[in-house]
Amino acid sequence: MKKIAPIAVAAASLAGTGVGLRALTNYMINKSEYVKPQKGLKITKELKMIAHRGFSSAAPENSLAAYHLAGEMGFKYAECDIRKTKDNEWILMHDKTLDRMTDGKGLVSEKTISQIKELKYIKGANIKLYGDEKIPTLAEFLEVCKLYNITPVIEIKDEKSDCLHKLLDTISEYEMIDKTIIIDYCIENLKVIRTLCPEIELMILCKVLTKSVILTADEIGNCGVNVFHSLLIRNKALTEVFDRGIALSCWTVDTKRALERAHKLGVSFVTTNSLVPCN
Repeated sequence: MKKIAPIAVAAASLAGTGVGLRALTNYMINKSEYVKPQKGLKITKELKMIAHRGFSSAAPENSLAAYHLAGEMGFKYAECDIRKTKDNEWILMHDKTLDRMTDGKGLVSEKTISQIKELKYIKGANIKLYGDEKIPTLAEFLEVCKLYNITPVIEIKDEKSDCLHKLLDTISEYEMIDKTIIIDYCIENLKVIRTLCPEIELMILCKVLTKSVILTADEIGNCGVNVFHSLLIRNKALTEVFDRGIALSCWTVDTKRALERAHKLGVSFVTTNSLVPCN
């Protein structure tokens, strides 16, 4: 059985890791909203925990520091957001623009990779510890995943991208095609990827689970559904997901109550900002 660890236990597990432990300690002191189940929560081994944008409660989202922390905390899955630069390089960034998270301005799609690499994070958890972090490329993210044996969960933020072949080539270079999950709201992107790569695992992102989404996932093949957790209910659609053998994931689960609910509904994956797997 797995447990969701209290943060004190999680911090103790990082003894000797230097900056990682310091970041978690600072977060515990400064952030009262950190999720701390009092006695832990027993869950079945089938429920897999995905670190949302890395361990983004302790380091800036989508930063390499957040993924190192996720690895140190025992996550076996880590989600990232990717966007394409002006010169067709995939980088990790949630927003279309650089303004919220970095000292840069403007659209990611209008900057070259060299311009992106000049920027620093200005926001995020424990930013004072990670102000020198650079915006990572997809390749750099995959390197960290390899280091910790983490399954990359890659969300494509660009609609109808024309560089999906390059995405797959990069994943293939790291020999991670069979250990990667690609998620997207854009059905067209997922269908193109399936044509290019029959074996890679996919997931459709959606807020509400509908018959249409289920049929599309079944049609694409080896394709799960990833649903907003508070809109996930026990109904005919949920039953059909299980009947068709479609993997079910939900986001973003940050409380013990939400995790218990997802577990009871039979979810296979939960994406979290702050719950910690205790392996």
